Amino acid sequence: MTPILPTPNDSKVLVIGWDAADWRAIRPLLDEGKMPNLQKMMNEGVHGNVSTLNPVLSPMLWSSIATGKRPYKHGIHGFSEPTPDGKSVRPITNVSRKSKAVWNMLNQAGKKCNVVAWWPSHPAEPIDGVMVSNWYQTARQIKNADLDPEIGKPRPSEHGWKDNQWAMAPGTVHPEALAENLQEFRFHPMELDPEHVGPFIPKFMEVDQKKDQRLSGFAKTLADTVSVHGAATALMQLEPWDFMAVYYDGIDHFGHGFMKYHPPRQEWIKEEDFEIYKGVVEGGYRFHDMMLGAMLQLAGPETTVMLLSDHGFHPDHLRPEHIPAEPAGPAIEHRPYGIFVACGPGIRTGETVQGASVLDLTPTVLTCFGLPTGEDMDGKPLVTIFDEVPVIESIPSWDDIEGPNPHGMHPPDAHLDSVQSAEAMKQLVELGYIDEPDEDTSVAVRETVRELHYNLAQAYMDGGRLPEAAELLESIWIEWPFEHRFGLNYIACLNGMERHAECGLAIEQFVKNIRDGSEWAIKELENLRTEAAEYGVTLPKVKRNKEEDAAQVAEIDVNDPDADAEGSKTTDEEAAEDKPQKEMPRKLSFRIRKVMSLLQPMGSTIEWMLLKNQIALGNTERVGGRLTQIMEEVKERQTPDLHNQIGFAFLDVDDAESAGVCFERALATDDENSGARQGLAEVALRKGNWEELVEHALTGTELRFQNPRIHFLLARGLQELGDVDNARIAYGVAVQQAPSFLEARNHLADFLEEQGDTKEAELHRKVLV
Repeated sequence: MTPILPTPNDSKVLVIGWDAADWRAIRPLLDEGKMPNLQKMMNEGVHGNVSTLNPVLSPMLWSSIATGKRPYKHGIHGFSEPTPDGKSVRPITNVSRKSKAVWNMLNQAGKKCNVVAWWPSHPAEPIDGVMVSNWYQTARQIKNADLDPEIGKPRPSEHGWKDNQWAMAPGTVHPEALAENLQEFRFHPMELDPEHVGPFIPKFMEVDQKKDQRLSGFAKTLADTVSVHGAATALMQLEPWDFMAVYYDGIDHFGHGFMKYHPPRQEWIKEEDFEIYKGVVEGGYRFHDMMLGAMLQLAGPETTVMLLSDHGFHPDHLRPEHIPAEPAGPAIEHRPYGIFVACGPGIRTGETVQGASVLDLTPTVLTCFGLPTGEDMDGKPLVTIFDEVPVIESIPSWDDIEGPNPHGMHPPDAHLDSVQSAEAMKQLVELGYIDEPDEDTSVAVRETVRELHYNLAQAYMDGGRLPEAAELLESIWIEWPFEHRFGLNYIACLNGMERHAECGLAIEQFVKNIRDGSEWAIKELENLRTEAAEYGVTLPKVKRNKEEDAAQVAEIDVNDPDADAEGSKTTDEEAAEDKPQKEMPRKLSFRIRKVMSLLQPMGSTIEWMLLKNQIALGNTERVGGRLTQIMEEVKERQTPDLHNQIGFAFLDVDDAESAGVCFERALATDDENSGARQGLAEVALRKGNWEELVEHALTGTELRFQNPRIHFLLARGLQELGDVDNARIAYGVAVQQAPSFLEARNHLADFLEEQGDTKEAELHRKVLV
């Protein structure tokens, strides 16, 4: 029987997405008064961190934000996908989303919704309201336009570029009748003048654009952002709405292009580049603050406004020097915490939000409208942001609701314009989100499916569903044995499932794959040497390892004085610096980096996996001493995850003291590292320091709420301190997040029996059986 929806209230809600916005970049600007509109919003409402999901890939995350569900439920698993006929590849579309988004739910409840540039939102859904897809702002070469002699370039008409000059892809706007009107607000990079660029890059006139493509990349990001803002503010004023969602990707794109130049200068960044590009990221944030001010004014005081990002972006000493040679490699620059800010009617004032996740936005919006959440959602309403704690109702699933109004989702047979798909694919390649698809379409489709499966496997791992992840990873690792990331994650799954004998066999296979990969890379490097030289790049020599039992037969000779070490360059621009030769094709650059990555030292990685496997098998006699040596060797490394790994290994050999040292090092490097907080809570548990346990576990839940282990640890500490009410809540959250978490369920059953609730305890014991 279909649940009957309650009548929604008369709330009005605006959601603004700033991809990759990060408090660590924002706080200094707030302190200097450079983001007054965001400061005003914070003062009048609530703010805090929002934790992301893994993998940290924007189409997956913004779909989770819009549905309240993890990727394996909503169906968006990457940046690109095969076409329905399986013969080619296209950018990811919302046709692949198999769960309703919040605007579909609100449509069914009779609310009018406007959505602008959400990722992915093409083709625009037939909702009750207006949808402008994320293809709206994509710039293409202007055609059929005469030069304006006054400015020396084409100029749009007073109503924007005509369709025969800059065509809008079919399906970009719903209803289609508004497409012509919205054409007026599209802003092309060609329209940028010096006064637009100067505030971001004051020394832009010093850039040789024949050699340096960074300025054109900046221009495209700025123009795209202006286009999105133009459409959004026009719709806010000219079309009715109860709910509006607008997505800006500018901060993320400014970050990937220019965060490496953000102050303070990193030692590997050239002074000349730093001086030219050091202001781009700050300028990007300040520009977004200006746009925020306009939107707040248009929304008015009667609107609840929520601003959030899907993840953060390292702006400090944790910025990576190198980008991995793999699809979506730039995601390494992302930080696990984004921002969340809310203000408006019924929202508390001046408070800090704790424990928010990207999964919580949709349940919270539904709560604003007095509508039930879905029991199949992974997120929760952020009830602490409201002046009065709302009554939360739920239904099994919004996906089962039919009516009373249309939901506005696509029919399964929706299709895309193939030419525009190709243009959008090109943009994804330029941004580094995907590899350039192989010219052989069958290979391109296989590689695309591979990446979708890999991303889905990571999502399963993040959600604690290791068997499903292991099955996917094993299959793609067999087919692509030199993609060591597949093997590493497969081995991690086997470890997590305590299948230690299989893990040992997998490590043996991993070592063999490394050796075979090294042999292949040696030959491929020689094949590429001549081609690279045509672009002025001298590839390094290779030195063979003498030890017969070495994992790799060869490694890059880091002391080769003639090499350009192209594989270690982080961008194509750096590879071509100061060279008069033609620019190296992106595909060739990626091939070189991939080959170089297969010749990087892997000995320490293999040793660590073998050591962990020996610990798991109980062979710990000499492991402790080696762990101590490793801890000393890496003590100066500013890599918190490395210190955490060593710390958890010490816990496995019952050395809580050494583990604590490692976790403290991680926390000293990154004071918002949830793994370090969990580790310190584990140390406190072993020592019986219950107050410390509660302190670290509580902080851990505030950083990353979606972590059943940290809730279990919190429950243990609260129980020992006699806080039985909150202990029961924490145990409940742990088993709700991970129903198969047997240790937590067993402790909960014992706890309930101690409290005299034998009936509830028996229910949990039945689950254990």
